[in-house]
Amino acid sequence: GRAIVLLGKPATGKTTAINRLKASPPGDAIPISIAEVLPAGREQLRKHIRGTVGIENDRNLDYLESQGRLLLLVDGLNEYPDPRGIATNISRLMPELPNTRFIVSCRTADYDEIGGVRGCDQWEITDFDARSQDSFLKTQRDATRRAVHRAFRKQPELRELCHNQFLFLIAVEMIPSL
Repeated sequence: GRAIVLLGKPATGKTTAINRLKASPPGDAIPISIAEVLPAGREQLRKHIRGTVGIENDRNLDYLESQGRLLLLVDGLNEYPDPRGIATNISRLMPELPNTRFIVSCRTADYDEIGGVRGCDQWEITDFDARSQDSFLKTQRDATRRAVHRAFRKQPELRELCHNQFLFLIAVEMIPSL
């Protein structure tokens, strides 16, 4: 979908995913963080977008929107002073920008209380459980897989610490060298 709410527990990789989209956007998308201007309304958002991307006038902005090149990002919806207002404004803005993509991240526990963002698909990042970890390890070199399994046997709490994909990747990279 063109509008996604990325949900998950703390430290599951929501912000990392948003930061990766900013650093390396898909295709020719132009990623723009927008939460700080949403309560101010559409005109303030347009000014913010022009300044962020270096667009000189609304005509260029309208062209980029018509081409589906805008990727509007809200990281940590639950962490803003008025998350309900931001969610409402995103819901109102989506029909006005029919070609623009939206990605919002929010902690799962806070999302229902905020009231949600109408029109967004919900993607939940789940814990990277032991089965998921083992499945991932099957894709690694034999030496790496053996070293990680040895570390897990010696210190079972490592599995608990690696409850998300990003922490697990770091562990997989570090454990063989220890």
